[in-house]
Amino acid sequence: MTVLPVVIALAVAVSSVLLISGVVRLRGRGTPAPVHDVLEGAFLAGGPGRVVDAVIAGMQADGRLTVGGPGIVALRPAD
Repeated sequence: MTVLPVVIALAVAVSSVLLISGVVRLRGRGTPAPVHDVLEGAFLAGGPGRVVDAVIAGMQADGRLTVGGPGIVALRPAD
């Protein structure tokens, strides 16, 4: 009767080692694909809403847009 628990414990240990080694091997495979553009990175990080935030931040940094508060933006006149 004591052989069955030993066999089960050994099977659990072997399967755990195989599972962990498989996960480690799969995570190390290949290199991640490069991001070609800031907007692509924003989309991959948070979807379309994050792209809009990135565009608004870029336009504000360029001086084309004035941010007055949450949800309030104004375009500056062209020079």
